[in-house]
Amino acid sequence: MWFTTAYDRDHNEYKEGGSGVALKWEQLAKDLARTCASLPAGALLPSVKQLIAEGRGSRTTVGEAFNELTRRGLVKGIPGKGYVVLPRRQSKILLTRHGGSGIGPFGLDGDGRLVFISQTFREPLAGVAVKLALPEDDLQVLERLHHCTRTEDGEGDVEGQVILIQHSWYPAAVANAVGLDDDTSPEAALAVLGAAGLVNSASERVGFRPAADDEAETLGLGPAQPVVQIERLLVDKAGRRVALSRLVAPAERTEIIYSDLNVLSASGNG
Repeated sequence: MWFTTAYDRDHNEYKEGGSGVALKWEQLAKDLARTCASLPAGALLPSVKQLIAEGRGSRTTVGEAFNELTRRGLVKGIPGKGYVVLPRRQSKILLTRHGGSGIGPFGLDGDGRLVFISQTFREPLAGVAVKLALPEDDLQVLERLHHCTRTEDGEGDVEGQVILIQHSWYPAAVANAVGLDDDTSPEAALAVLGAAGLVNSASERVGFRPAADDEAETLGLGPAQPVVQIERLLVDKAGRRVALSRLVAPAERTEIIYSDLNVLSASGNG
């Protein structure tokens, strides 16, 4: 096997080229990945400056190695702190059916707390308008955004790490009718809609796709890393679509659990 040595101007260093030979940043990424496997979640990795001082590569090389670890969901860069090891355990999204009739809110198995981010009345994205079957002359919706963040700073957790993004959309007429505001949690919103007789049935769709750039940044993922997306559409007795919720979470670190399912027909026969 023949190898060549060339000066890499972008990396300001010499590297070997040839079949089966890893670039310097790739080797550094492998070494740091092994370090991640030996450390608890929340532990700090050596800093960029430290690795450069140790001769592990130029700033570009070290940066590309950390970008690779971020893309793989192994670490997260925290401004003013450095790169921390992310948890390897899964978050559990609980989707429940109560008695086979009512539908419970999305929840997490003691994993974190839901943080309100923003609320605004606006014209929705085209896809949201279609899914809510909004009339063209009234496209206003109440859009709400929550993040679910970890609350513990200990083994297996990184405090404040966003593990789930939740968007909710309600037609403006529905939101105004039941008085939804920025103090209304997603669980309370579901209860309010139910009390007003506006929830009769629900449908859910679970899918997987690459993360959008803003989602990847929020969830501490690399570009186009896979996420799981869960959409829930609520419908009233008249068939009017009254709410759409969308959850997005890292696919590799999320377990979806359905419980309290009614597996019998209305007549009681299996």
